Amino acid sequence: MALFHCEGKSLGAIAPQIGLETQVQVTRLLNLSRLRSDLRDLLLPQLRAALQTEVLAVTSAERLETIAAALNHLLTAAVDEVIDEAASEAKNPQKQRPRSRLARQLCESVHGFSPE
Repeated sequence: MALFHCEGKSLGAIAPQIGLETQVQVTRLLNLSRLRSDLRDLLLPQLRAALQTEVLAVTSAERLETIAAALNHLLTAAVDEVIDEAASEAKNPQKQRPRSRLARQLCESVHGFSPE
């Protein structure tokens, strides 16, 4: 994850560094499509709950009920934009240090697990 998302290395370049033979093996290992899908599925409910809490602080529960569908639509669109941005960036054949919001957050998280 760190080599791909933080250092911007291609999957083919990563393979020998981690003891694999081909880019396909790294692709299967990372399973980026599944990762993005799982992140979306985890992130949306958490953001919905946080947004509802914030909105309830400034409006009534009845008003929240009225605008819930619109808020849900906007939140889903925003999360999908972040996911799509990362997917598009990952497909770029001219690999460089990732700049998408998702890649930056993943990089921060990966570094949080790594000893300095």
